[in-house]
Amino acid sequence: MESKEIAVHFLRNITLEPIARKLKNYGKIDNQTYEVTFSNYQPLDEGFFSISNKIGNNSPEYIFGFIWIDYSKFHKPSELFEYLNQVVELAKLMPTKNIFLNNLIPYSPAKGLTPNSSEASLIDLGNQELYKLTKDISNIVLINLNDIINTIGLNSAYDVRFWYMYKQPFTNLFFEELAKEINSKVSSPKTKQVKVIVLDCDNTLWGGVVGEEGPTNIRIGDGAFPDNAYKDFQLQIKRLKEFGILLAISSKNNESDVIEVFEKNQNMVLKYEDFVTTRINWDDKAGNILSISKELNLSLESFLFIDDSKFEIESIRKQIPEIQTYQIPEDKFKICKSFEEVVSNFDLNFSQTSNLRLESYKAERIRQDVKSGYSSLDDFLNTLQIEIKIDRVQNVDINRSAELIQRTNQFNSTGEKLSISEFKAKLVSENCEYFTLRASDKYGDYGLVGLVSINNQTDFSEIDSFMLSCRILGRKVEYAFLHEIIRHYLPKRIMIVKFRFIENSKNKQVRDFLDTLGFEKASSDTFSSDRLSLLNMLKYPENYTIEIGRK
Repeated sequence: MESKEIAVHFLRNITLEPIARKLKNYGKIDNQTYEVTFSNYQPLDEGFFSISNKIGNNSPEYIFGFIWIDYSKFHKPSELFEYLNQVVELAKLMPTKNIFLNNLIPYSPAKGLTPNSSEASLIDLGNQELYKLTKDISNIVLINLNDIINTIGLNSAYDVRFWYMYKQPFTNLFFEELAKEINSKVSSPKTKQVKVIVLDCDNTLWGGVVGEEGPTNIRIGDGAFPDNAYKDFQLQIKRLKEFGILLAISSKNNESDVIEVFEKNQNMVLKYEDFVTTRINWDDKAGNILSISKELNLSLESFLFIDDSKFEIESIRKQIPEIQTYQIPEDKFKICKSFEEVVSNFDLNFSQTSNLRLESYKAERIRQDVKSGYSSLDDFLNTLQIEIKIDRVQNVDINRSAELIQRTNQFNSTGEKLSISEFKAKLVSENCEYFTLRASDKYGDYGLVGLVSINNQTDFSEIDSFMLSCRILGRKVEYAFLHEIIRHYLPKRIMIVKFRFIENSKNKQVRDFLDTLGFEKASSDTFSSDRLSLLNMLKYPENYTIEIGRK
């Protein structure tokens, strides 16, 4: 098999040349050939500015902007923040490149390996700011040098002799570990989109079996091992919940026993309310997970199942091959470390609306319970008091809109995935206009759940992309969204409406939607209809409240 060629260019103001040989050695293991180049010695912002003006087809795919800062030049945190913002903004000028940046670490080995208190505080604040600046930029990856330093030790990471002789602060061992980290990021890009984590309880969320040991005697807490390991694992899970990942339980247990743990054990980090749904019974776990997937209306490919039992893990893999799994290691010392390695491959696209997901799905459970009491869908929808607001994309919408583009699969007309930078570029296109849909009902706020782009031409308008979050489907909102877009945002002269549709294995619902509306296929990826017929077909409940924003 022919090896994969990977070009990495380092922007630097210190000597980093030893990394080249280390990367090439790791490349041989993974059948990859690294071409490593280095900039001249220059400040990082100047390096990014210089290379952004030279980007072409033959330029490196990966660019590592190595941050090495003399903190004495910054008299207050705001000055450091301004510098970091300038670096990130310059990096964003290259949306088609994969950018690596590192977190801030102490500056000069000659001044001591441990920074003084003021420098340590500045480094900590700077790292927090750097994370905020980069967390929503899909093509920028932060490399945590502190993890490397903590792994090999301070004295094994820095070398004062090399610093004075070659302006090279790091040891060969440090470069070895850094090359390993870079190679892992290149070899295993973050492509796993995890939306739901389904957890077992006994010997997974806590140590021991609650049915035998009781709710207050299970192993979890700040005390002796393994109590502390299980508590730290729950902290990891809690953090993922804060990134918008939904939590669920599938456990072979008596439900009352499990609930009692959450109610009575004061050492639990996770609370029962943190879980969007539970299946605590003696049924087959595969059936439980399928039931959870149906309830949440989320693809099984976005599920991660965690259990301590090899039997249960293998059973799930055989019955639901598309699901991702993680088995709690027998050596409980390794729980957090091995799970962190799994998490490192997740696509954690955090947005402010992510924190609303749990409440949204809990509200959905109430809706479904109410729905079961109605004989017809329209009767049920008329009770929801749905309110819809349609508006042009505003700055505050960009992160959530990009997240919707990245994560929506089932009702996505093209399946195309755009980074935030690519999405911003399309927003300023002369022919392309983007509009958002927000929705709420008497049970709660769905948030920003719809996005459409239209391309108005002289004699027709094209729906270039059309997508809705799965949590709003089944309410005929797609009918209202398209109807109001055509009515308010297409020029009055336009009588032909085209709809771009790229079929894939996941977006059959969009094709069914087009067929229901009478669209006719005009080309391989274009459907067409006349405006008046389309408006007549786009029926939705009359008591929906529609608010139209800027025209």
